[in-house]
Amino acid sequence: MARFSFSGVKSKIKGGFVDLKTYWNHPKEGNYISNKELFLLCIGGSGGTGVGNVLGYISFAASSFLVGAVYGISFRDIFVKDLLGLFFFFFSILTMTIIDNLGRPPKKTMRLIHIICAACVALGIGCLFIPAARTEKILPAFPQIMATYFLFNVFSVYYHIFLFRTLAQKFGKFRTWVLVGSIPTIVTILLMGFLPIKNLDYATKLWVVNLLFSFFGLFSNFHGQKGNIMNLMTPNAQERTKIRTWEMFVSGAVGGLFMVLLPIFADLVGGLNNIKTYQFIIPAGVLICTPMVLVQVFGLKERVIVEENHKPSVSMKEGMKEVLKNKYFWITNISGWINNIQSGAIAILNVMVVYSLRQDYLLGILTGLSGCFATVGLPFVPGALKRWGKKKTYLIMSFLQVLSFGVQILGVYTNSIIILFLGLGSINFFNIFSSMACDLMTPDIWDYQQYVSGERLESSSGIFGLLFNPLNRVLCLIVPAVYAMIGFTSEWNILYFDDTRNRVFLWTIILMVIAKVLSAIPYFFYDLSEAKHAKIIEELKARAARASAPEPGGTEPVLEPVLEAAAISPLAPAEEIEANIIEEAAATDEQ
Repeated sequence: MARFSFSGVKSKIKGGFVDLKTYWNHPKEGNYISNKELFLLCIGGSGGTGVGNVLGYISFAASSFLVGAVYGISFRDIFVKDLLGLFFFFFSILTMTIIDNLGRPPKKTMRLIHIICAACVALGIGCLFIPAARTEKILPAFPQIMATYFLFNVFSVYYHIFLFRTLAQKFGKFRTWVLVGSIPTIVTILLMGFLPIKNLDYATKLWVVNLLFSFFGLFSNFHGQKGNIMNLMTPNAQERTKIRTWEMFVSGAVGGLFMVLLPIFADLVGGLNNIKTYQFIIPAGVLICTPMVLVQVFGLKERVIVEENHKPSVSMKEGMKEVLKNKYFWITNISGWINNIQSGAIAILNVMVVYSLRQDYLLGILTGLSGCFATVGLPFVPGALKRWGKKKTYLIMSFLQVLSFGVQILGVYTNSIIILFLGLGSINFFNIFSSMACDLMTPDIWDYQQYVSGERLESSSGIFGLLFNPLNRVLCLIVPAVYAMIGFTSEWNILYFDDTRNRVFLWTIILMVIAKVLSAIPYFFYDLSEAKHAKIIEELKARAARASAPEPGGTEPVLEPVLEAAAISPLAPAEEIEANIIEEAAATDEQ
């Protein structure tokens, strides 16, 4: 048994500092990311996590304190509004095609976009002439909300075209959003807080809030691009695990600080169900974190293995057809669809603090402490992924999360916030393993998609969300239906009563357990192993090298090491190559 040695620890620390300095400006051999870029990633990720934790209190859902408790919008009207939004799914298809073509779709597709948008502008204007009284039973302010859907979606389409034509060639698909989203988001939040929305009649309030959240949804995703950016920073699977672990470790600590402090400051101005929180505290948190988020734009690089000067040209039909043949997208999306069983469920710890303890300032402290359980688990994630692989890690940790829900049920029956807190902490501990495994599957699936189709179709994969949207809406009815069955609708004050609150807690946990168990089942069919992915990357490098090779008599191109051709035979049918990859990967896994 090895003996502990202070000199050995000292030597490792010294070696770590030497490596930090040596590979600060350039990566270690075999890697793609320097220590400086990793450092900047951690700063940008910390800002993104901070903004995300702050904006987590703003959503168009009755479970949101702002929408439910402050604005007083009902469960029923939010559901009907979302149901009407399903009819505009085709705009998402247009947007996906625009993004995957970096703002320049094929000419036929562009003509189709112009025709659809012109028709929708006419329909949107026409909706404003519908008498509101005739449609009030469907939804208050029905004409205005429908007009918003038509006109705003047209605006969104041309906004995407302008944005990606102007910026995507330089900043890529995801850093573009980081660059432009912050200021519009802050302006929208200020409008939510300072417009006299609470004093409006209910119908006007509903369509004004819907309009504001439409703009909020378009811009506010600027903070959440770090995961997509990390997916493209390196094609090396082990390096992806490394940078995600470091980023989550650092950003979890910094972002967790905002999670702790925000409720404390909110309590000083009246609590999370007071409009002053959304006028001052929320905007201040976003303003503080945004400069860190912007580091991602100028400090990070996206490294996609494609031939030099590659210009995508994918029609809507081709994009959808290709991604729908990808079985791994089906697996992950079916799992996500099933997980929507718990959509709209309250946050148990939040409600316990606000409506039982009535000490809003404790919310941030307890939430931050529960998040520490995830931080404790982070150093062990790479080892688990290396030992079990992504699939087994996800399934094992999902099972352990289900057991942890039992601790929360015990906390409900004993009316103990300590036991509830320990249950939440253990769920967070196991969730960091399963969520990391799931996150790392995404870039592998993107690489596989490029391998089988020859194009990067990250945005076109959103077609699955559209296909499952009707089913998602049905599943989203489950939580409101269960809550209504036990007497919890839009009147939040009933949560001050112990019996009602505990019934809500218990059913919330039951729904979460059902969702977790059922959503894990599709992953039993996931077989994109680490060895198979490594072979795919080799093939993509070989294709890029062949495509960038000079014509006879031309000048020999200078290829970066990452694009050096692998030892794979020249162009073979995709089916044959994939069969070879699967066979070799299976042999590697057995060894």
